[in-house]
Amino acid sequence: MNNSNYSSWNISDEDFQDIRENKSMNNDSKYNGRIFFKDNEFTPGYELFKGSNQEQNCFQDSVSTIQEMTPLSRAYFNKNNTDKIQEQIINQIRLISNNEYNIGRQSDLQLQIIMRSIYLSYSKNNSSNIQQQINDLNTMVIEDCIKKIMPEIKQYLYYRKDISTSRYIPPHSINPSNNNKQLGNPLF
Repeated sequence: MNNSNYSSWNISDEDFQDIRENKSMNNDSKYNGRIFFKDNEFTPGYELFKGSNQEQNCFQDSVSTIQEMTPLSRAYFNKNNTDKIQEQIINQIRLISNNEYNIGRQSDLQLQIIMRSIYLSYSKNNSSNIQQQINDLNTMVIEDCIKKIMPEIKQYLYYRKDISTSRYIPPHSINPSNNNKQLGNPLF
């Protein structure tokens, strides 16, 4: 059996006194939660599936199983166009948030899914004015991405705030009775 020296635990009777008297502890610090974040601390992204955040090079196959490749689909699902969309998403988030949020490159796989959906829903597939069609589709993709990213940023920031502050514990309930005096039977 291990003989522990309880005096070496550095817990004083005053600590227990604070607990017994229900005194609020550690209220003088704004960092009194479970996880401590500095205000502008960068946290690396979490990769749920290995390789899911890597750049994708197979955008050309996005619609090849559904329909024949056209000049519009070749130009729209081109690597240069996806890079352009990624840059515009980053710039638009920065612009909308007044330089408050600075995001990085988003998942190419998720972007490909959104691009494919927009392409299949809204592409005109005219052989003329392909660049204008690409610009219109890109605008729709960027708007759709921003509608998803902005609430996720706010949700993430609220989550960080929530896990870095202590939980609220309400005070003990108070007995509303009047010194244990009976008020009589309310049924009669």
